[in-house]
Amino acid sequence: MIKAKNFEYNTNAVSEKSHKTHIELYREYVEKTNEILQQLKDEPQHEKAHKNYSCHRSCKKELSYNLNSVVLHEMYFKNLGKGEGEPSSAFKQLANDFGYWKNDFIATAKSARGWCVSVFEQRTNKLCNILLDSYDTGVLMNMFPILVIDMYEHAYFAEHANNREEYIQRFMKNVNWNVANKRTESLL
Repeated sequence: MIKAKNFEYNTNAVSEKSHKTHIELYREYVEKTNEILQQLKDEPQHEKAHKNYSCHRSCKKELSYNLNSVVLHEMYFKNLGKGEGEPSSAFKQLANDFGYWKNDFIATAKSARGWCVSVFEQRTNKLCNILLDSYDTGVLMNMFPILVIDMYEHAYFAEHANNREEYIQRFMKNVNWNVANKRTESLL
């Protein structure tokens, strides 16, 4: 079983009220993840697992959705701050061209219906910006998340309404680069 983490309000990107509501949503994903894990543990009929439909298949599909939501939210809350630090030289080196990386990250966030994630792509040893329109669709293997922005409406709508660009710009000004840099350094 997993435990929900505490994420204190520590940003200028969204209001404290929005942050608290977002944390409640995250806690629901933790709760459902644990419920699914318990269901899988209690399920006595593993031999009835089937590709077209089975309790086991349904639980595994929902586990990937809910657990990915937990992980993405935790990474998002950790890298959201008040603009602490600067991108490290290691981060910039992985980005290859920091100006291009930043423009691409913003464009990817604008294009995403769910998440924009800057990942370390292990084949090329470079950063790559990907978008995930759902928690369990578009997740690529062999990649390690470095910087995560939630682009679902629940993350920004209360303050920014439909102005996604304003939210993205406020996020970029409030990145906790110390967290992103630590994630980067763990790869090197």
